[in-house]
Amino acid sequence: MAGPNAGEVERWVEDLERELGEIDAALAPLVERQVALTERLGLLRRLSASITSKEVGSARAAVAGTNGSRAAQITSSIRDRVQTYARQILGEAGKPLHINEIHTEFIKRGFEVPGAGKPNNITVHLSNAEGIISPARGYYATRAADQSNSDIRYPVVDESRGKRAHG
Repeated sequence: MAGPNAGEVERWVEDLERELGEIDAALAPLVERQVALTERLGLLRRLSASITSKEVGSARAAVAGTNGSRAAQITSSIRDRVQTYARQILGEAGKPLHINEIHTEFIKRGFEVPGAGKPNNITVHLSNAEGIISPARGYYATRAADQSNSDIRYPVVDESRGKRAHG
């Protein structure tokens, strides 16, 4: 029995490509809606935080005397806030995260993303951040208290080639 010929294989490829195109077309509105809802959620969380910060601002003297961390967070620099938020996200994850994952978490949680609101705008604020390391290009993790300053490299799967990238 002979195997498939080149024409048959090409038809199979065309059929699968057409089917994938149909799926992409069906998913596109859902992905657009998901992005819009995620952005809306971020905006609502920022609105909620701004309302809370106004309330906190009117009672700042009392808060500063009892709990300076919230008041300090309100008056801290953008760099300090980005680093604080990133430490929180990375600490909860307990593993290195790609900058795109960190950016997604910023949006989901309604955290302020500086500048144009892109992942690179977060990256700039994480360089030389105390307690945050970059174990591989584009990845960030928190430095454990007992961890030295040595470069710890985590294996990163390069999904574009299906091979392990060497760091």
